Amino acid sequence: MSPHSDQAPILIIEDDSKTAALIALYLEKEGYRTLVAYDGETALQMAKNQKPMFVVLDLMLPRLDGWEVCRRLRKTSEVPILILTAYQTAQNAIAALRGGAFDFIVKGLKREMLLNAVARAVERRHLTLENRRLMEELRARLDATLAPPAASAR
Repeated sequence: MSPHSDQAPILIIEDDSKTAALIALYLEKEGYRTLVAYDGETALQMAKNQKPMFVVLDLMLPRLDGWEVCRRLRKTSEVPILILTAYQTAQNAIAALRGGAFDFIVKGLKREMLLNAVARAVERRHLTLENRRLMEELRARLDATLAPPAASAR
């Protein structure tokens, strides 16, 4: 059994089928489950329905570009987003990070670079979920402690 088989899938949003297949292969060899969307509209629908733990997002997509996909995902989800692009500029990297991306990698990527970014993002996602669980637990304890005592039955 894979160490990641019980986790939500990683959503790969990439219009080039060969690049998408290569990324999926890298991740699946490490035991991750993957989903692939080839355009921005489909990707948003898949993200809504599948609740991925991580997104690998190309910026140049048909129907809806990666910038808009990133913006919309940020509005509805805390899922970490790795921007993947062939256009390496400092402006793109800064815009991606300001737009809520977790990381920015230039295509032609090395397998290790992708896997390291994914591992960091998955860990971050787990920490986010654990922090949320602890906050909810603390909130429930505080509510129970501060609640007025129940009226005694007479």
